[in-house]
Amino acid sequence: MGIKNLFQYIRQNHSDIIQKITFNDLRDKKLIIDFKGYLYKLYGDSSKNAYIQFGWLYVDLISINCEVSFIVDGVNNYELKKETHQKRKKSLEKSKKKLEDLSIKYKECIEEYKLIQIISEFDNKLNNNNNNNNNNDDNNENFGYVELNNYNNFNKINYETDSQKQKKEEIKNFEEIINKCKKCILEPTNIDIELILAMLKHMGAKIIYESGEGEAGASYLNRIGKFDYVISEDSDCLIWGCDKLITGISSKSNRDNKELVLYHFNTLREKSNLGYLNWIDIAILTGTDFNNSKEKKVKGYGINKSIQAIKTYKNLENFLIKKHLDIQYPALIKILPIIKNLFIKYVSSNTLEFYEEFGPDPLALQDFICSNLENCLLPDDQKSIWFNSLFSPQQLNKIFN
Repeated sequence: MGIKNLFQYIRQNHSDIIQKITFNDLRDKKLIIDFKGYLYKLYGDSSKNAYIQFGWLYVDLISINCEVSFIVDGVNNYELKKETHQKRKKSLEKSKKKLEDLSIKYKECIEEYKLIQIISEFDNKLNNNNNNNNNNDDNNENFGYVELNNYNNFNKINYETDSQKQKKEEIKNFEEIINKCKKCILEPTNIDIELILAMLKHMGAKIIYESGEGEAGASYLNRIGKFDYVISEDSDCLIWGCDKLITGISSKSNRDNKELVLYHFNTLREKSNLGYLNWIDIAILTGTDFNNSKEKKVKGYGINKSIQAIKTYKNLENFLIKKHLDIQYPALIKILPIIKNLFIKYVSSNTLEFYEEFGPDPLALQDFICSNLENCLLPDDQKSIWFNSLFSPQQLNKIFN
């Protein structure tokens, strides 16, 4: 979900609540990670590496003595988000169709490149034959003709070479667009989810199950002091009442290069003079997963206009009435109390269902790897790399010692 462009707004207007931190700053901290959020991010970045990235993330964190828990979404609130799910489904189908069309054009482009290459090679051979024949001819009367002939062939070869370069660039552009489309349609299956969770359990991670929104449960546990930081890329953690959010940790290069970002949302609420309820109103006005259709979202209100509206009119209901938008958006008026109560419930109470905690089990981990590696997302040529990097003796010592 998230509040669209919230992070950008914070960087431009409240940069003082942002803190750049190093990976080592997390030493000895209690961290709760939004499992589904990072799963989709890692899956989109590279589905083949989702397993290995989760493993590395956990190993890196426990190597600096962090207490790590992963929180998993439940199925509650599905009906409220039904329209959003349908919208995403249509977007997915559209992306798949676009990928099919692009793949056809991509193959055609490659065939055209091959044809140009064949013609260019033929012209080169023809030009070389002409040169050889003319070198054996001592007749000066033909000299001017030979020079002209070579000049024309040279231009033609250059033209074909330029065509090849242009076609190569087209192929490269197709590949970039196709890769972006592939990221849009990649979605982890239930089997993928269960296998990754099983791996984390065998490594000793604590798995917390939330009845509804995972980031909401994580934010609640952070706010009451059970965890020092929430690890997520979703800005909606602010709406769920999170106090301290860390982003950028999913990238191993970010962890290695000390490029993590800490957002002090508790300070943002104080300095912006906007409390929990105000930010809930802002989120709904901007558009959430619960009111993402054109009948339930006020047109033309992004993050900046929404903030200004709530600051001016104090709350969303007053704004809608004063602007006569309650008549224009009856569906929003009808569902507004339900959405607000949902957010308030998460901000003020615990909705966690249960958690599982296992001690690290090297034998179970080994059995899991041997029995499930065929089902993993890693291709055959990467499996040995995974073993040697993630489950080297040094890394396993970090887990089991």
